[in-house]
Amino acid sequence: MNKANSEVTLNNLNHKIEAQVQSAMESARKAGRSVNSYAKEKPWQFAGLALTAGFLAGWLLKKKD
Repeated sequence: MNKANSEVTLNNLNHKIEAQVQSAMESARKAGRSVNSYAKEKPWQFAGLALTAGFLAGWLLKKKD
């Protein structure tokens, strides 16, 4: 493989990575908008869910002596 082929391959890989990053960012934005919408529509249920998730995470991550 010569230098020109390496540069083309590297450039193609860079474009693929950029496309994947953009796709992941858009998915994260959609998820964030969905969570925000749910939290505004049902604040008490969202607070209960967040509290439960926090307790569960704390229970799972606590040190065992």
